[in-house]
Amino acid sequence: MLERYGFNVAFVHRADLQSALARSFGQKLLHLGCEVRAFVQGRDAVEVTLGDGSARSADLLVGADGLRSAVRRQLLGDGDPLYLGSTVWRGLAPGEGIDLPIGDGVNWVGHGSEFVAFHLAGGQIYWAAVTKEEHGAKPGSEGTKHDVLERFFTWAEPVPALIRATEEAAILRNDMYDRRPSIRWSHGRVTLVGDAAHPMTPNQGQGACQALEDGIALGESLAQTASITLALELYERRRLGRANRMVRISRQATRGVQIDNPVLCAIRDRVLSLIPRPMILATQDATMRADR
Repeated sequence: MLERYGFNVAFVHRADLQSALARSFGQKLLHLGCEVRAFVQGRDAVEVTLGDGSARSADLLVGADGLRSAVRRQLLGDGDPLYLGSTVWRGLAPGEGIDLPIGDGVNWVGHGSEFVAFHLAGGQIYWAAVTKEEHGAKPGSEGTKHDVLERFFTWAEPVPALIRATEEAAILRNDMYDRRPSIRWSHGRVTLVGDAAHPMTPNQGQGACQALEDGIALGESLAQTASITLALELYERRRLGRANRMVRISRQATRGVQIDNPVLCAIRDRVLSLIPRPMILATQDATMRADR
């Protein structure tokens, strides 16, 4: 990885990354629990109304408020996100006694299901599982851990061991959504980043990565010009194509995982095994090398 791209991949838990960013930003400037309800743009500023009824004025509003972004709803008015037919289960397990080499990330694909696992700092292992489920399905009477173990107990180790080693409270379950790629994210002094701009399935592991790329591109665009509107145009030109491409690739990967017919699964697995290594690396290159 270092030789090919000039850097190594770092697996970081989102909570650790958020804590590091918050420390760097400074707690005095960070106000949590401030739900955005609406905004009004003026010539020189944008005023935001918060959930408690108070208002804040700023030069720029960046909607980073997730899949069901209130900022996006007002800015684009393009309706609700799309359910894609699968649920993702996420967990954090202690790494002791688990047969997963440090530095390795492993992805297993089965009939309509997928499981991925890799080490984090501090001796923990992050894992995620994808299964086809009814929209809005709730945990069974024995809990979320029992539900996910029931779906994966026949899989090769260390998949069942990882689930068994995870505390019930450390397992999250969320239905998977995305949106059709948008042709714009900005208007005036308001723009979008991350899931508010381009929610995608987790099958390519690019959701948080693309949000980080957004932040870098937006910051650099704002540094290039004193004009907010021009900076947002620069930001969109740099990011729209790449982020929307990742949305489409992630959705295609989800469809491939969702195949559950045994014959079609066998065909899928055979085709994947025959893909030449240079083609695999070319696809990886397109993901790893961000547009500049």
